[in-house]
Amino acid sequence: MSRPTEANVEDETDFRWGNKRGNGVKNKDVQLYESFTYKGDEYFLYDCIYFYQAGDFETSIGKLVRIFETPTHDKKVKVVCIIDCACYFHVL
Repeated sequence: MSRPTEANVEDETDFRWGNKRGNGVKNKDVQLYESFTYKGDEYFLYDCIYFYQAGDFETSIGKLVRIFETPTHDKKVKVVCIIDCACYFHVL
């Protein structure tokens, strides 16, 4: 089954926010966004992405379900893993 993960943006030099979506429901200090640009590539809410997490042996495919900035200005993206390739290859 899919597992949600959150990733912090480590290198802010190549990061730029896109369209602002609004504020959080529970915490009004959280800023929600529809898109962002990272290392020259533009990503949108609900895009499917191919990614690698440090420490994993395989890559995964996930969907961007939340793009936000916390009150402490941490930039975060919540990703729901659609296919965990490590599990997928074991099935084959």
